[in-house]
Amino acid sequence: MAKYVYPAVFTHEAEGGYSITFPDLPDCATSAETLEEGIEMAADALCLILYDMGGGRSRPPEPSDGREYRLRRKPVGDANPLRHHRISEVLTTRAVKRL
Repeated sequence: MAKYVYPAVFTHEAEGGYSITFPDLPDCATSAETLEEGIEMAADALCLILYDMGGGRSRPPEPSDGREYRLRRKPVGDANPLRHHRISEVLTTRAVKRL
């Protein structure tokens, strides 16, 4: 089974909640009310888009180096940049077949 790790960008929205995007996968985005929910939603969105890319339609792009992304401002509320590792933990518990 292939293991895919893509950087995700969590943006705390002024009206509350988070929007989550994947710079390497422009069609992959989601949102959530809390950071914990956002981690789960991001994992689901990533799994779905990678699954959709299967079947010979297209190959997933190579992931960019997540270290090139920097926080643009101080985290707000329950945002904690050290929690980014949780997405890979969630993804390793889900079955994403080799494309």
